[in-house]
Amino acid sequence: MEPDTSHDLDLVPVFEALGTEAEMEAIAIHSILQASEIQAVLVGSSSLPNLPFQVKVPQDQVEQAQACLKEAAAAGPAAADEAQSTDIPRTPGLVRSSIPILPALNLEESLTFYQLMGFPVKSRNEQYAILHRDNVQLHLAAASGSVENSGCYLHTGDVQALHAEFAAAGVDRLGDVEDKPWMMTEFEVVDPSGNVVRFGQAMK
Repeated sequence: MEPDTSHDLDLVPVFEALGTEAEMEAIAIHSILQASEIQAVLVGSSSLPNLPFQVKVPQDQVEQAQACLKEAAAAGPAAADEAQSTDIPRTPGLVRSSIPILPALNLEESLTFYQLMGFPVKSRNEQYAILHRDNVQLHLAAASGSVENSGCYLHTGDVQALHAEFAAAGVDRLGDVEDKPWMMTEFEVVDPSGNVVRFGQAMK
């Protein structure tokens, strides 16, 4: 069989953006194209904020994709509201847990920091690490540049005891325990990359 040497299947970006809204835009565009039976690929990761989000399609579908997106833009917010209100059955229990993925500007330094907080390494390579404590997983992805607006919120059964443990271990940049207006008692830790990790417990 002769190999296919055409460029029809080469992936071409039809959308590219950086910033806090880029991921949501890319997901929306990807969904629109998929609904129109255009084979689209979503490229990007919220754990690597210095890289853009892209939506790519095969080269032979670029014109069709651009026309589809132009039509969706012309339809405006009313079409989006209509799609959101569609009565789609949702099966309970399909989404069971979430795993924070945090960027690490220096993976070794971040691993040392989180191990100080009692998160041993479950597995890792040069670019990615999986840590765990109790029933919680925490993932670190090697990144470059700067970290902005990145972090996660973890629930604890005893916020005071956990804070005391971190303080005894010498965890750096450890915030004070505070009662918040949203009925949570919490504190925050800022990791070496600038991620803000908050630990909270519901107020009784």
